[in-house]
Amino acid sequence: MKTAILVLAALLSLQTFAEDRSAADNSAGKVSLATSVLKRHQMAIDSEDCQADEMLGMQTSVSDLGQGRKLYIVGCMMGAYQGSSRAYVTSGEQESNVLDVNVLSATVDKEIVATNELGDASYDSKTGLLYTSAKGRGMADCGDSSISKISINKYGQLIVKTMQINSKANCDGKMRAWPVVFTQK
Repeated sequence: MKTAILVLAALLSLQTFAEDRSAADNSAGKVSLATSVLKRHQMAIDSEDCQADEMLGMQTSVSDLGQGRKLYIVGCMMGAYQGSSRAYVTSGEQESNVLDVNVLSATVDKEIVATNELGDASYDSKTGLLYTSAKGRGMADCGDSSISKISINKYGQLIVKTMQINSKANCDGKMRAWPVVFTQK
């Protein structure tokens, strides 16, 4: 009984933290989406990969990649303790050209596949690294994460290279680092 109460208290604390973080993010001001990004993201919402439009202002970030390119990370849904997002790169003065950002991910069978459905995603503009993380349905003892390098080459082409994937499919209650299942230089 005490364990169940502690777990419930922890989940409520996480939910309160997420609500507080969302409120702080919204009070800082909403990121304005390029029309082209909004249209592309609406297709994801229409295909049921994402939830309703209220996520747009809650979890949206934009970063300048240089050479007239911008990276948008746009929220798709928010669960009890984590969200999901999509990432897009725009180019041109009107930001009219939009590309989906695909990273590599591991399936339950540890197959490596490309996906544009990102877990909690964040971008570090100093290092050019895109981080994703998706916890499994347990005590965060399972899930997957990735680190991808985003760059623009000298010809103006977008390069997204997943450097590492960590994945643990078995939610067994054992808290340890998720094993590395893929890496490249």
